[in-house]
Amino acid sequence: STIYLDKAYRVDQQVESGAALVHAGTIYNKPEWVTAGYKQVLTAYDHAFIETYGLFGRIYLMGTSGYKNNSDGTKQTFDYSTYTNKVWDGQSKMGETSEEIDALLRTAEVTTDPVIKAKFIEIATKMMNALRTQPIHDKTRGGYYMTLVVANGGLGDKAGDLTTSKKEMRQASLLGTFNLANQIIPGTNWKDLEREMYWLLVNSFSESPKGMYLPNVEVNPTQTYNDYRKTLAGYSYELAPDWNIYHGSVDENWVSNES
Repeated sequence: STIYLDKAYRVDQQVESGAALVHAGTIYNKPEWVTAGYKQVLTAYDHAFIETYGLFGRIYLMGTSGYKNNSDGTKQTFDYSTYTNKVWDGQSKMGETSEEIDALLRTAEVTTDPVIKAKFIEIATKMMNALRTQPIHDKTRGGYYMTLVVANGGLGDKAGDLTTSKKEMRQASLLGTFNLANQIIPGTNWKDLEREMYWLLVNSFSESPKGMYLPNVEVNPTQTYNDYRKTLAGYSYELAPDWNIYHGSVDENWVSNES
């Protein structure tokens, strides 16, 4: 059922690579890199930043048609022209959101262009304010739910849809992002969000406050806290909303390289 898009881009990759061009162009005195990278970030911002939610969508569509693979091996054309020049996938996920903010902040710290610096800090600030106020932030148990949809999508997702059945560990990269923001943006403060991510990283679900760390501690000679007899301490990719083991098609009680 996968739909293969002919002309589309992942928004986070465009924001990050555009910021990287500005960063590298500044360091290596390549003004054409700076110009191209800044244009790239602004284009993604214009295309896919949803002001209502203060976050980027995930995939922006420029083409009109793609295809699906039929069971007999033939290709079936899929017309999605109603979504041309719109956000196709409106999901915002925290691992990608963190990387977008991080790229903007690190480039703002390096650039010598005051206009670029101000714009990148403006976008990053909007996104971090959204992480404090939007419903994807679990204000009871800490951290962030799996996904917030910020635009009506081509696969039927609706703006405002929230996946609360699980969380992903990749959000932990926000610890470094908030720390960086607290250092380089004057007059603002996300230290509460930084502390929240710190405790989520260092604590397990058996501690208080509960966190996402998966310890290899024996409850008895045949059982560990993460329900798996032989494992390494670390982090699993998906977790239950209360930071316990996520019970999907199987119990996700292993340590994940992605995490």
